[in-house]
Amino acid sequence: ADKEELEALIAYAKEQKEAAEYQWVVKTVKDLFEEALEGAIKVKEDTTATEKEVSEAYDLLLSRVHLLGFVGNTTDLQTAVAVAKGVSTEGKTEESVAVLEAAIAKAERMIEEANTLQEDLDAMIIELQEAIFNLRKIPNKDELQNLVNSVKAMNLGAYTPETASAVKAAYAKAVAVLNDDNATEDKVKEAVAELSTAVNKLA
Repeated sequence: ADKEELEALIAYAKEQKEAAEYQWVVKTVKDLFEEALEGAIKVKEDTTATEKEVSEAYDLLLSRVHLLGFVGNTTDLQTAVAVAKGVSTEGKTEESVAVLEAAIAKAERMIEEANTLQEDLDAMIIELQEAIFNLRKIPNKDELQNLVNSVKAMNLGAYTPETASAVKAAYAKAVAVLNDDNATEDKVKEAVAELSTAVNKLA
C-alpha cells in the first residue's frame, strides 16, 4: 500500500506535538491525537498493512490534527489564583469569603484537569476577580447595638400605639440585622437610621 501521504501526515503531526503551543492543547484532545498518531505509526511500520488500513489511519490522524486548535493556556489563570489566595479575608463577611474560596477551588480544578477551553479559562479569571471585588467588610455594629439596648429598656406603653408600633417594627428589623453575620455596612446604617427615626417620632 502507498504510505507516502500517511508518512507526510505523521511527520506533520510530530512537528505539531513538538510545538510550544501543544502543551496547552486540552487533555481530551491530546489523548485522542496521541492515540491516533501511535496507531498511524504502527500502520506505517507494518509491511502487511492494506490500502484500507492505511487510509483509515490517515483519516483518523487527520481528524485528530484538526482538533489541535482546542487549547487552554492556564498561565493567566494560575496567576489569578495566586493573587486571589494572597488577598486578605480578615474582617470580611463569611458569605463573601465563601464565594471567593469556591471560585479558587473551581479554578484549581480547571488547572489540574487541563481540559478547559481558553474562553472558559478567561471567564474563570473574571469570576475570580469579581469574587475578590465583592469581598464585603464586616460592619461595626456597636452603634446599632447601643441603640437596640436603649430601646429595649424603654417603656413603649407610655406612648401612642401608632408610634410605639413603628418603634417595635424598626427594633425587630435592627435585631435581625444585628444577628445577621452577612449584613452589609449599608444595612447596618439603614437599621440605625430607621430605629432612630422611629424613636424620635414617639409621642
